[in-house]
Amino acid sequence: PFPHKLYDLMAKTDSRDVISWSADGTEFVVHDHARFASILLPIYFGHNQMRSFDRQLNYWEFERTNTNKISNKSFGGKSWKHPFFQKDRRDLLKEIVRKK
Repeated sequence: PFPHKLYDLMAKTDSRDVISWSADGTEFVVHDHARFASILLPIYFGHNQMRSFDRQLNYWEFERTNTNKISNKSFGGKSWKHPFFQKDRRDLLKEIVRKK
């Protein structure tokens, strides 16, 4: 499911300037939407559409958060959180349920 793919992306990517965890590990930040869509989305999700990625985040009840954690807002940075999506807590992913 989507949360597992996203977690794998977060765990495996070396592109911390494109996407990273927040300092406390409770949010993730996409620093550069253009590079995220063109480089990482095709590898992990099979498409390059940010709109589709945003829709999936909404379906799985991720919440947009304050953008003050974003290093470079000029590249369209956004951040999201979910109570069961946390750095080093793969065990929580089973609690994430898609909206009906």
